[in-house]
Amino acid sequence: MITMGSHITATPNHQTGRILPGNVRGVMSMLGAMGVELNLMKADVELLAEIRALIHVYKTTLDFGLLRGQFYRLWDPFDSHSTQVYGAEVTAWMQVSEDRSRAVVMACLLHLKEVGKIIPRLQLKGLSEDTLYDI
Repeated sequence: MITMGSHITATPNHQTGRILPGNVRGVMSMLGAMGVELNLMKADVELLAEIRALIHVYKTTLDFGLLRGQFYRLWDPFDSHSTQVYGAEVTAWMQVSEDRSRAVVMACLLHLKEVGKIIPRLQLKGLSEDTLYDI
């Protein structure tokens, strides 16, 4: 994952037209070589604070040992069957460190079609079965 570039972009996004909050754009950019791809001179104080906090989390949590590990797509956003989970379109992925001692899991609700539906339990991959992990 250290070779994949992923950036916090401007909103609305110049390619997709999507309008997303800064924290969503930041979390989505954390798996990979995180960067900021927007004019910081035009960013408001709240967005700058969010970016600062996200970069701190990135630097303290996602070190190179974790990013050199194994990437798992738990719910595939490009597979219409796996993303149609109980009335919602979702995606989830995880990164497991090389020694399988740590992992980061991220999930995103792309579109909610039916209110009140429960999204099923997310099954993690790549962890050691004989290890107790802190969450």
